[in-house]
Amino acid sequence: MRSVLYLMMLCVLLPGISRAEHRALLIGVTDYAPEVTALAGPLAGPAHDVALMAEIFAGAGVAAQNMTVLSDGQDAQKRPTRENILRALDELARTATSGDHITLYLAGHGAQVPVATDTTEPDGL
Repeated sequence: MRSVLYLMMLCVLLPGISRAEHRALLIGVTDYAPEVTALAGPLAGPAHDVALMAEIFAGAGVAAQNMTVLSDGQDAQKRPTRENILRALDELARTATSGDHITLYLAGHGAQVPVATDTTEPDGL
């Protein structure tokens, strides 16, 4: 009888237990400031790479509402600006719960640019 009672309690409590979600923030930076492009060269692939990753995650069952894609060629709210990236990270931190799986995917490249202020770097970059 006790095991039946435990089973009934479990059936009542289980729906209230949150299920772990997979959340993804996918960022692809293709357009750089002219001074960066001059030093590092143009880059065409990151926006495409991010779109492919979004398809892969969707195919793996990641819900659209749990995936944020920031890449060039989208409207202002979806471009990979500092402001939008910070907003997306804040939203991820606000909505994620214990046990969630979180993927951050970054596509782009870095470059060295001259620093306007004095620096300890020997090359001034």
